[in-house]
Amino acid sequence: MRVRKNVYDLPAGDMTLEWYGKAVTAMKALPRTNPRSWEYQAAVHGTVGNVPADAAKFWQQCQHGSSFFLPWHRMYLLHFERIVESHIVALGGPANWALPYWNYSRDDQARALPPAFLGATLANGQPNPLYVAQRRADANKGSRFLQDADVDLRAALFAEPTTDGFFGGEAADHSGGEFGWLEGTVHNIIHGRIGGMMGDPDLAALDPIFWLHHCNIDRLWDVWCARDPGNTNLTSAFWRSGKFDFHDSAGNALTMQTVDVLQGAVDYEYDDISDPFAVPGIAGAQPTPMASSGSKELVGATTAPIELGDQTIAHDVPTPVSPQAFAAAGVPAGLGPPAGPPSKLVKRAILRLEHVTSAAVCPIYDVYVNLPSAPTPAQHKDHFAGRVAMFGIPQASSPSGQHAGSGQDFSLDITKLYHRLADAGGISASSLRVSFEPVDPEPGTKVTVGRISLYFA
Repeated sequence: MRVRKNVYDLPAGDMTLEWYGKAVTAMKALPRTNPRSWEYQAAVHGTVGNVPADAAKFWQQCQHGSSFFLPWHRMYLLHFERIVESHIVALGGPANWALPYWNYSRDDQARALPPAFLGATLANGQPNPLYVAQRRADANKGSRFLQDADVDLRAALFAEPTTDGFFGGEAADHSGGEFGWLEGTVHNIIHGRIGGMMGDPDLAALDPIFWLHHCNIDRLWDVWCARDPGNTNLTSAFWRSGKFDFHDSAGNALTMQTVDVLQGAVDYEYDDISDPFAVPGIAGAQPTPMASSGSKELVGATTAPIELGDQTIAHDVPTPVSPQAFAAAGVPAGLGPPAGPPSKLVKRAILRLEHVTSAAVCPIYDVYVNLPSAPTPAQHKDHFAGRVAMFGIPQASSPSGQHAGSGQDFSLDITKLYHRLADAGGISASSLRVSFEPVDPEPGTKVTVGRISLYFA
């Protein structure tokens, strides 16, 4: 059983990353038509330009905005790890090599790229195979560039075991659809904050840090399963029998199903799947999980598209249904109107951004609710609703793509924020003001939000 370890816990003298770099160099020396090559493996996730006929079954197969996001990427990591190991063995290295993971959420130190990925050259003067110049400058400087909102695991680890909770929309999907909470938060955000090739699903796997990021996402699936007995995988035959094509370490084609990579069915384990939110002495202590789709009702929405850019912008969302009216609608006739503060009348408040389209590569926005007039958003974190990273949005916005330009949808659970503001009299009975502040903005960025909506449960 191979053990995947936190890259920041590798001891002095450990050769894991040195062997990784040597394997990357060996893989890059192979032609892109070879399934064991660096470019071929990256193209399995996504590629630009035409796909050769003999590779169409294997290239551009990444699953995003889909319940297959987690099992597909687990299969992808599994075979990539075995291919890397085969190169390491051929170079005289160990046969039990395991891909490390980058747990950027653990502490402040881990908010920087691991040092082995920094610097264009190695100590011996040779090119560093783990370095990619196109990343954002702050990332490649070695600074602790990741912020609290980038590495916050609460939405993901407190999500329900549903296709609009922890898992994404049911159907297979290459670049759009309904994001699960793990994918829609930390997964997408880390891609966007690193930038460069990592910001584009068609190029992301060309960056060696991609694999350590996804190794951590895969680990967080195990963390979510282990932290609560109620966190179970999907049980539908459709999901469990989902089939995808890969190549093994020798370059032979094979097919795998979701059931082949569920917990306990793989040949590796993680050195740490402990619950980062565990409360000592209190079993199962956790906030209330995210809402599932079956109980949400639309209570307000914009009626025209909203344009976002490289500057902060605010927009009012009409909300004709108040918490009182929402609660009253669920009260049987003759029992009288419900009473109490909004926090007692609305169990969940979900803010959604629907049919979001853009040609920009992974624009990122911080979303705020009911900011004071003329604010500096960073000074009002008590109004912060969440960070949205639009990973893969050009592909989802293309009229010629599989989504016919319908774009992406994003959900933010604003329950605690809404309750606090509403109970303090800070919510209008007729509208909700939503502000968008660009993160790492590129001049000229344009994003269209088809609709902003508010749902109660």
